[in-house]
Amino acid sequence: MQSYEPPPVVAFLCNWAAWRAYLDVQSKGDGLPANLHPVRIPCAGRIDPALILAALERGAGGVIVAGCPGGECRYGAGPEHCAKEAGRISKLLHLLGLDSSRVSWLEADPADSEAFAEQMRALLDQAERSGPTPWAAQAGA
Repeated sequence: MQSYEPPPVVAFLCNWAAWRAYLDVQSKGDGLPANLHPVRIPCAGRIDPALILAALERGAGGVIVAGCPGGECRYGAGPEHCAKEAGRISKLLHLLGLDSSRVSWLEADPADSEAFAEQMRALLDQAERSGPTPWAAQAGA
């Protein structure tokens, strides 16, 4: 009998707020599940939708993009750009026959890493319920 492994979840974390919150969670020994694959990026507002789709195509059950709270982005309009991209990605996923809940956007406050951890766990649970994308089997993931 095979044991069940939850699908991987890729988390694109901005270098500033989200990455700091993630490191704080890890340093407290209150780590996040092993199926979370964090990727440090300069700014969540600059995430290329192709990276999100590539993660889903390769078997991720979900993708999380976490950035700075509004007004705190070192690059200016990161959170606003994320909000625009979220709408575009949601429409694209619908056209591709995927539930838009597979991609989640959140603002991370490094001063409140407990809230960040709770949000991440909720999104990981949601991805586990969704399972891997149908594309994963076709891609041999």
